[in-house]
Amino acid sequence: MQFSEENNIFAADKLKRQTVPKIVKDMRDKYQIPFINACIRALAKRVGLPVKSAFQYLDRFKGMEFLVDFYPTLHLQSLDDTVDDLIVICKKNGGALG
Repeated sequence: MQFSEENNIFAADKLKRQTVPKIVKDMRDKYQIPFINACIRALAKRVGLPVKSAFQYLDRFKGMEFLVDFYPTLHLQSLDDTVDDLIVICKKNGGALG
């Protein structure tokens, strides 16, 4: 039997991993998703929005990207400080809440 990329299960697995969105690929810490969930809920509570609307706001104005990219630093500070940072980031990207 000849070796080819088509028959190589590792090559197929590598191809599958390349199609995973960046935001999911970056979530390697098992506490990252619960942390991000807590941040979304804390922002929603602070500004008086439903949780779904808070998520959509963060997604639109780059707050979700900020949470994923800076998780190693953000999870070490208080939730209130993280929400303050989220409000600033979203305002810099066109958001109007806070």
